[in-house]
Amino acid sequence: MARGDNELYTILYVSRAIMNFDRYELNALLDKAKKNNNKRNITGILLYSSKCFIQVLEGKKEDVQQLFNKIGNDSRHFDLRVLIEKPVSQRLFEKWSMAHNKLHAEEVENDIGLSGLQDLDQSVIISNEQACEIHQTLTRFKQNPLLFFNQAV
Repeated sequence: MARGDNELYTILYVSRAIMNFDRYELNALLDKAKKNNNKRNITGILLYSSKCFIQVLEGKKEDVQQLFNKIGNDSRHFDLRVLIEKPVSQRLFEKWSMAHNKLHAEEVENDIGLSGLQDLDQSVIISNEQACEIHQTLTRFKQNPLLFFNQAV
């Protein structure tokens, strides 16, 4: 194993769902993700809105990259775009094997911050450049999920 394979690593990507996921389909997807992520010690968050996903994965580099490759081959989504991929100094979602949220229109219009992220340590977001970048990307997704697909990434 190469030395870099043990470093903490994150990937944040967006993709478009081939169909509209209802609550039961999302819960089934998340239940499976949580079981698999626990085995690999991968944490993160998954948001879904307007047939678009945004997901943050964090863990050992080799594990995150293997999972991401598997996700990339999943036929339930397409137009996968990596927005952030790099080593990180700490996890942002340490307590979550896969936090999730389905954003509804009324939540998207609400400008008070990301719904479902109350447990995130705000001091980390303010003091950590990497955390700030991820938070800003998640906020942009909440405001307009299709934005990422209407521009070159």
